[in-house]
Amino acid sequence: MKNICKYLVEMHRDFDIGNEAIMAKHGRLEGQRIVVGSCSYDTIIITPCMSLENSTVELLSEFIGQHTTLLIPLWIIVLAHSLHGGNVM
Repeated sequence: MKNICKYLVEMHRDFDIGNEAIMAKHGRLEGQRIVVGSCSYDTIIITPCMSLENSTVELLSEFIGQHTTLLIPLWIIVLAHSLHGGNVM
């Protein structure tokens, strides 16, 4: 995760680090965006992890169903580069 954060900072991209407990309580899908409190996101990056809470999986499943952008660990930089014409997000 440290490398991903470093890369995003170097690219001058704003980002937030999600918390599953907060997402479970305050997260919802609105159109093609995940909304948590007063913030909304159209791109989600899933970093390597051992497990995810059921509520997180359900929210991400709905998000994926909306044909939005979900970047997974192994291909994160390659996907981000190709999806955005050489620019992440």
